[in-house]
Amino acid sequence: MKTERMSFIGDRDDNGPRIQGLYELRSEKQKWRVAVYQDQTNDIFVLLCGWRKNQWRQPEDILRAQTMQREYVSRKEKGDVITD
Repeated sequence: MKTERMSFIGDRDDNGPRIQGLYELRSEKQKWRVAVYQDQTNDIFVLLCGWRKNQWRQPEDILRAQTMQREYVSRKEKGDVITD
């Protein structure tokens, strides 16, 4: 499957600032989205979640991806993440 685009998740009008390194892979034709976080300290991408795009805006999916990114960073700071 070919992705059509990788872009930052969440515009500034999504009730909060953008999280650096939080991206969305998308296929417009097949209507799917995958949220990934670029952990620059370990030079890896972390798969957070995916969803089917049903509407023009789906803020609950963006909020879920942001929440999962924050959880990853929190667990990583506690040493509760394996990055090998």
